[in-house]
Amino acid sequence: MNVVVRRLQVLRRLLGERIGFALFLFALMFLAAFAETVGVSMVLPLISTLAGIPLGEGRFALALGSVRAAMPDGYEMEALLFILAGAFLLKGALLTATHALTDYFALSLRDGWATRLFEHYVTARYDTVTREKQGALIHNLTVEPYRAARGLAMLLGTINRGVMTAVLLGVLLLTSWTATLAVAIGGGLFFYAFRRWSYRYAMRFGRQHQELHQEVNALGGEAIAGGLEVRLFGAAGRIREQLAVRLRRHTRAEATFRALREMPVQMTEFMLIFVLVVALVVLKNVLKLEPSTFAASLAFFAIVGQRVLTNFMALFTQRMKLISYAPSMQLVDATLRNEPVRERADEGVAFQGLDGDVVFRSVSFAYEPGRDVLRGLNMTIPRGRTTALIGPSGIGKSTVADLLLGLVTPQAGAIHLGSRPLGDFSLASLRRGIGYVSQDPVIFHTTVRENIRFGMPNDSDEQVRAAARAAHADPFIERLPQGYDTVVGDRGA
Repeated sequence: MNVVVRRLQVLRRLLGERIGFALFLFALMFLAAFAETVGVSMVLPLISTLAGIPLGEGRFALALGSVRAAMPDGYEMEALLFILAGAFLLKGALLTATHALTDYFALSLRDGWATRLFEHYVTARYDTVTREKQGALIHNLTVEPYRAARGLAMLLGTINRGVMTAVLLGVLLLTSWTATLAVAIGGGLFFYAFRRWSYRYAMRFGRQHQELHQEVNALGGEAIAGGLEVRLFGAAGRIREQLAVRLRRHTRAEATFRALREMPVQMTEFMLIFVLVVALVVLKNVLKLEPSTFAASLAFFAIVGQRVLTNFMALFTQRMKLISYAPSMQLVDATLRNEPVRERADEGVAFQGLDGDVVFRSVSFAYEPGRDVLRGLNMTIPRGRTTALIGPSGIGKSTVADLLLGLVTPQAGAIHLGSRPLGDFSLASLRRGIGYVSQDPVIFHTTVRENIRFGMPNDSDEQVRAAARAAHADPFIERLPQGYDTVVGDRGA
């Protein structure tokens, strides 16, 4: 019971304010199921009228006989066909609307989750995000919300199919309780026998699918970002083989999952024939009924039974696919629920410039406990003078810059900017007051003008040109095909 409650809580959190829309979709699905039930019920009197044989016995047959008797004399068949066509036309219209709205619902959920995940990643503390593989984060941002949304949409469809199956079983029960009982027992035993195995297998596949895609995205992202180094060191073949190994694992897992998932659907015809044979034997040899008395009911049972079995096998298949989406739903829920420690970029005093030296007092910092990058650092950077930090890789030069920018905070000690501690200033104003050139410059896929204006989006075109002239880049930019409006990519491509 606790497991069910936890799952319902996850669904409630994921749906958020869209739970009303989900209930509306479910209502449309239920109406479509009702329309199909009405249409299917008209098949029995239609068969009876066409073949000129009795409807059979029982209250359901009598009720359908009353419906047929209410039809205009001489036009019973046409009237029944009209009702049948109208019911299925209504069902088709409702299902078309449902499918369109379900797609909209799923995509809206994806958009909302992806936006929140993006905010989650870009506002979290810098040091917490940089510990993760960038390719995996991009995968989590672009792929997992879509899979989670498809899973929720499929859950609604599965519930609807379950309701439709239950209603059709009720119709069959009114037609022939013995044959329906055989169908229900057979289906129940089949589901019980494979329930736990299918759940564990589908969940394991879903996690494997997620992990392999994260690894592929991380590997591909690193190889593309480090394309120059990959070429210079001849590592393309090695990375390609690593990628191929993961893709082959995914292909084998995906192909096996799809084959096993489709097996129940391919057994539908066999199950239907088996049930009909059992029903025929029971009606003819056990209940000693003449075939003419149950021929119409048996034909009706075959038609409706086929729909019931198809729905049941599809339910089993959908259940496996739905479970394979569960890891995506869990990842999105866990990420959004576990709020990161966020930067409070706008809190604090506005930084107006240095009124004294930059002073590090007994500053210690470690990215991981027990592995200090800086320990007890005491340093003064004089105001108005050029200071260079020189030393071997790993000594902490970049870490000092990150500390000054407020990207990370020291575990011990303090940093003063003039007369005030660094922590007194708002990070947004502090970063606006610091000129920063990265070791690995990033050029965004937009115009040269927008790249220069990236940190100061409100600067005028003249200010952009002034910055380019100060960097001695103006002549080069003017020689580009569209000058400052030339679209560039990573590394200036």
